[in-house]
Amino acid sequence: MENSLPIPTESKGLFISVNNFVKDYMSHYDASHDYSHILRVTSNANRILSSELKANPGLQYDLTAIFLSTYVKTLLQLIYSLLRRGL
Repeated sequence: MENSLPIPTESKGLFISVNNFVKDYMSHYDASHDYSHILRVTSNANRILSSELKANPGLQYDLTAIFLSTYVKTLLQLIYSLLRRGL
């Protein structure tokens, strides 16, 4: 996944580490919160970014924050779900 995203060179190590952790951690959950879900969310963020860059070529975006937030969003959603179920 990290090779298909426009992650800045200086952030690739961080992104790869987070990606590997999340991939392992999420491998234990159903499709609503598994690694494939994160890939779908990240892919959607990439599509939105591409559209925004075309529409607003002068704007600068923090690409590291955009793509890492797709991982954090899903992890937080999973944690919230587990807490609500008392797990």
